[in-house]
Amino acid sequence: MVDTSQGSTTRAASSWLSAATVLRALIILCIALFAADFVIAKKGKFAIEQVIGIYPACGFLSGVALLALVKPVIALLRRKETHYDG
Repeated sequence: MVDTSQGSTTRAASSWLSAATVLRALIILCIALFAADFVIAKKGKFAIEQVIGIYPACGFLSGVALLALVKPVIALLRRKETHYDG
């Protein structure tokens, strides 16, 4: 959003919330957390917890599974556009 009321082109205060900026910040955060996995010593009860990158992999696979399960549910619940017309 550009404010041109006083002849200047200043950006609105909420411009840092654009989708591209938020996506870049999330990508940087994910990379930093994955890199921290190499540095931080982990002590877990199970052997799988010692594998480097297991938590990001589980998170990614959970997200993919969630998206895969949502598509059929959407197909079941979707109504025709004329459903509520008399």
